[in-house]
Amino acid sequence: MAYLAQVDLEHRMTAQRVLALYDDENTGTVNAAALAAVLQEASNLVDGHIARSYTGTFPMPSPPPVLCKSAATLYAIAMSVERDHAYVAKYGEKHTLDMRKEAEKMCEKSAAGLLKLVDAPPPTAGTTLTGGLVISSGPQLTAVDGVSNTGDY
Repeated sequence: MAYLAQVDLEHRMTAQRVLALYDDENTGTVNAAALAAVLQEASNLVDGHIARSYTGTFPMPSPPPVLCKSAATLYAIAMSVERDHAYVAKYGEKHTLDMRKEAEKMCEKSAAGLLKLVDAPPPTAGTTLTGGLVISSGPQLTAVDGVSNTGDY
């Protein structure tokens, strides 16, 4: 299942950056086939990591699309930036590997039921609201808006 489209990546990286990364022929247009392949591979990685971590039958009856999209976006950004050899030479591969690890963590915790979307209830005593996440005194960490996608989930 494809979780991303070109516009999703453009929202995160800007249309100009996507064009710079995927204008393989210097024509001023995105190489649509190359971009589609990266978006599909990112979605496949999400499905693979969820399948590996999920203990129920796969595909999940109702996979959390916002979380899948967030994880797929991290994978797609990492793979896209890896196309820029000057970027990799300047910053090394650690930055993209870190993005991939964050995506893997999101998938594993989502599959384990430790990270899931909820209707945002009003905060109660013993609960703090930080960065789009509700952190309660219990062991479960719950993403409220699916926007926050970095940090220790």
